[in-house]
Amino acid sequence: MILVLALVLVAIWLVFRLLRKAQRPKQGSESLIKVFATTSLGTGKAVHVIGLGEKAWLVGSAENSVSLISAIDDKELLDQLALEEATRPVQSRGDFTAILSGLLGRKGGSSSAASSGLAEPGPDFLARARDRLKKY
Repeated sequence: MILVLALVLVAIWLVFRLLRKAQRPKQGSESLIKVFATTSLGTGKAVHVIGLGEKAWLVGSAENSVSLISAIDDKELLDQLALEEATRPVQSRGDFTAILSGLLGRKGGSSSAASSGLAEPGPDFLARARDRLKKY
């Protein structure tokens, strides 16, 4: 009984962490402050290249602090980072299934909802629903 309770608590904790990870704010395309690149260095630690206008900085972040590492003055590097950031595909938030599939690393566009006819209500949506209900 206690083992089942522990498993349920662990499952709830994992779902909470996945949802919190999925709810991190995404950068808007019209923002003045751009994050050109980010590299994780471990749990709660990362290095970011952040730009504002024609200037950029290399910034280190930890769980409770943010530190300036260096200012980036190389115009060619800044132009390359801006070009890569501009051509990077915009990721949509999507629905819960898409977010969860992305976090779990599953690829492919076919879902069980789409294969069962529940994905998009088309002109024959009601007919398919009636047919499914007749089976039971």
